[in-house]
Amino acid sequence: MLGRSEIIKLVDDNNILSLDDCSSEDIKNRTQASSVDLTIKSIYVADKNISKSKVDICSAGLDLIDLEPGQTVVIQVAEKFALPSTIGGIIFPPNSMSKSGIIMTNPGHIDPLFKGYISVYLVNMGKSSVRLKREDKVATLLLFHINGTTGEGNITGRGVSKEQVLTLSKDFASLDTRMPKLLNSVIRKQAIIWASLAVSVVALSFTLIPILSEQIFTNKIIDAFQLEHVEPLVRVSNEQQKELVTLQKDLEEKTQQLDDLRSKLSEKDSQIQNLLYDVDRLFIMLNNKEAPVNIKGHGVEKVEN
Repeated sequence: MLGRSEIIKLVDDNNILSLDDCSSEDIKNRTQASSVDLTIKSIYVADKNISKSKVDICSAGLDLIDLEPGQTVVIQVAEKFALPSTIGGIIFPPNSMSKSGIIMTNPGHIDPLFKGYISVYLVNMGKSSVRLKREDKVATLLLFHINGTTGEGNITGRGVSKEQVLTLSKDFASLDTRMPKLLNSVIRKQAIIWASLAVSVVALSFTLIPILSEQIFTNKIIDAFQLEHVEPLVRVSNEQQKELVTLQKDLEEKTQQLDDLRSKLSEKDSQIQNLLYDVDRLFIMLNNKEAPVNIKGHGVEKVEN
């Protein structure tokens, strides 16, 4: 893995990292003992208006946002890459951002010969809003030498595209639309239950009135009253009871869907924690100059000699 002096030399001699509107000194000042801090250039939120042909994605980014709990954004990283065939990299969220409840959903490796810009997806899994702004630290980059050949052909990154922004949900896992629908469904069913009970009470009342008033009304009047008023209410009550059973079953299904969604969120968080653990293992192995490692997908695998 590259140390600070090697990184600075590659920035000076090979321009492996650069900024459009700043000098290389800014990058060197953000270089740590064995890593480089990457920063925010633009922030993009879910917005269907971006799909319009006249909208320029470059001008649609924000310089500042208060990221609400559950909200997702895509970040255009400011640093432009120009990696040679002998250098690869890994990006992961900085510890300071994770402590605020911000999770990066696409940490991983950067191949040799990569040129251009990268983008990262962030979601606020905390309880409070977190302010993000231009030039804030958004990712940590580790660089390392590659053993063996890497093949030919550059990999180009163009940064954030309209398609990326249009795939965003305003809220993580679309909870902003799912949760209100589930809650409205529950509230609506509760209202129907109470309405059914009210109809049953009214029907019972009309049933008792003729019985209590038998000395006043003749049998013929009572029969007509029941036929005109009581029996329709009884039929409505029976129909409401059937509908109530159906709605209760539907409520149980919605509750199960909500439990499944919570389970998926927990599984996603576990995957992210496993990835961070793998990155820490890679950092330790590289510092101790152990056997080389291969990076497959989002995990780290040690290669035995």
